[in-house]
Amino acid sequence: MSEESNGLEARGPEPDAAPAIGGGDRDVHPTAEDWNVHSSDAVDVASKIPLTQKANPEFLLAFEYLNMSLFENKLPDCSITLQRHNGTYGYFVADRFGRNEIAINPQHLGRKTEDILSTLGHVMTHLWQHHFGKQKPARSNYHNKEWAKKMEAIGLIPSDTGKPGGKRMGDAMTHYIEPGGRFALAVKQLLATGFEFTWREIPPPSAASGGGSGGGGGNGEGSGSGGVEGGCASLSGKRTKYTCPYGDLNAWAKPGAALVCGTHGAPMKATD
Repeated sequence: MSEESNGLEARGPEPDAAPAIGGGDRDVHPTAEDWNVHSSDAVDVASKIPLTQKANPEFLLAFEYLNMSLFENKLPDCSITLQRHNGTYGYFVADRFGRNEIAINPQHLGRKTEDILSTLGHVMTHLWQHHFGKQKPARSNYHNKEWAKKMEAIGLIPSDTGKPGGKRMGDAMTHYIEPGGRFALAVKQLLATGFEFTWREIPPPSAASGGGSGGGGGNGEGSGSGGVEGGCASLSGKRTKYTCPYGDLNAWAKPGAALVCGTHGAPMKATD
């Protein structure tokens, strides 16, 4: 991967300082050594330690906590990786390399902790449906009625707009957090322990000066925002029309895209 995709830095305490969560004799206080961490992506060149391995104790702790709090501790173990994927905050892949995978997009780790947790909860619902659901989705990206009902049961309200009134089902879906719901209460208790995600991506110089690889000003799968999880839809939805100056060929792409007409070899011009 390019150096740009490797830019993560810690915010606050080291991951192995994550708070203990649990009750009775069951405390969860993972470190990189405590977990069998799967990593196949970004690598910190300075330390030669995979960044997924550094960040994963926090995500594994969050996974176990949400599993206990919202899924009756029934979800099986799965790989949790950091994977850049345009247009999504996270997604689920079934039976990859002989096990399930939850991928979190490191481009959007700068969001609020509760919003990142809601992305994790959203994708964990796909994991639940894969193992326990009786109405499998017609296609991999589709969010069906069974998935929507389970989301509502854990306190995440599915919505294609990330706001009340949006569609409950579809390919490109997000959600918002139900005020006072199970997810909101569970996360409130978790955050009260001091838990947070301490890693975020460092934007490249071009992004820092104006553009950015971040996610379109929304909380995504989090509290009432306009992002997408579990799919590949655009985070911003904004497209610009480009026209060839020597013909009637039109194309739509993100603002500032450099398009060339394949017929005339001329740069296409933005028209709106």
